[in-house]
Amino acid sequence: MFIVDDLSALEHDVKRIFLVSPDNVSTRGDHAHLDCWQTLVCIRGSIDIMVDDGINRQNFSLALYGQAISVPPGFWCAQHYSGMSSLMVLCSHVYNENDYLRDSIILTLLWFLMAVGSQTCWCLMGKYMRKFATSDKFIKNFNFSMSFLLIVCVILFYV
Repeated sequence: MFIVDDLSALEHDVKRIFLVSPDNVSTRGDHAHLDCWQTLVCIRGSIDIMVDDGINRQNFSLALYGQAISVPPGFWCAQHYSGMSSLMVLCSHVYNENDYLRDSIILTLLWFLMAVGSQTCWCLMGKYMRKFATSDKFIKNFNFSMSFLLIVCVILFYV
C-alpha cells in the first residue's frame, strides 16, 4: 500500500501521475523538461537516477519504498531500473510533447545562449548607465550595486 497524505509538501502541484514498471533491467527517461517538475518515487525494487544541470552531474539511488527525488525543469534526467522495479512519477503539468528536450546538445545550447544573453545585458546596462555618471560617488555606488547584483545572480544560479 502506498499512501500520499499531503501533496502540498512537494515543490510543485501535481497534475499527472504515471507508473513505470519494466520487467527487465532498462534505462528510461534520458530527457529534460522545459516547464514540468517531476517527483520520482520508488515503489518497488531499485532505481538509479542520474540528474544533470549542465554543470554538475549527480547520481541518486532510490532503493527504499517511498524514497523520492524531485527534478526541476531544465535538468537532464535518466532512470536506470533494476529488474521488477517500479517508479511512480508525479508531474506538475499534463503531458505535452513540446515540453520535452530529448537532445542534450539543444539543452546545452539553450544554457549557453542564456549565459551569453545574461552577460550581454549586464555589459550593455553598465555601458549605458556609465554615460550618465557625472561624479566619482555615482560611479563608486554604481560599481558596488552591479557587483552585488552579479553576486546575487551567481548565488541564485547555483541554488
